[in-house]
Amino acid sequence: FCDEYIEAVKYRLYNDDISEESRIAAKYTLRTVIEDTLKLLAPIAPFFAEEVYQYFGHEGSIHNELWPEIDPKLDSTQVEEDGDLAIELIGEVRRFKSASKIPLNADVESATVYLNEKTEDLNDVFEYFADDIKGTLKIQNFQVTTGKPEVHEKVIEIEPDMSKIGPTFKKNAGQVIGFIKSTDPDEIAKQLAENGEIAIADGVITEDFLKMKKEIVGASGKKVDILQSEKLGVIVEVVR
Repeated sequence: FCDEYIEAVKYRLYNDDISEESRIAAKYTLRTVIEDTLKLLAPIAPFFAEEVYQYFGHEGSIHNELWPEIDPKLDSTQVEEDGDLAIELIGEVRRFKSASKIPLNADVESATVYLNEKTEDLNDVFEYFADDIKGTLKIQNFQVTTGKPEVHEKVIEIEPDMSKIGPTFKKNAGQVIGFIKSTDPDEIAKQLAENGEIAIADGVITEDFLKMKKEIVGASGKKVDILQSEKLGVIVEVVR
């Protein structure tokens, strides 16, 4: 309840763009669950339960209330199962944020969920909970689609590996280092991809002579992070 539902409805309480109907529904659920839980706790923790119960403005004692009963109108196995799927997706992105040292309340530019033939039935579930997923994770643009993300590695920085260039090129090492530092990383990566080596200073350099820093780039040309959820069987492409 605390780790999942409350986290997933916070935005409905504090976001001015949310409809009053949605805000009231979230408040009703929160209050109902808390009050019924307090009634269950009352025989075990009477003073704690009473103090919290009175915080809601009740005039009578919680110990005079009836034992909570299940309301069939509010009991839906299908909704629970679908909600668990949405919560699992939210948890996947939250774990990514935490591991990447991104504040949980930081905005995310976009997140795209990629389904396959086995998981395409999740489309309706994620579309139904789209507002909660976006609101909880601070996602500006959220999409659900089928297929695989179009990504490729892009070299963004290349440094010469002095431990290999020096012994190999000796007096010509400066010329090789100058070439590496003055040439666009994309151009070096392109030549290596096409030929496997670059001729320079009466010798050749391969990727072994270089320290490359790469990042994954999506179809938009922006850096992306790829998350694979084994539990859901989906791929999530995130643009920070």
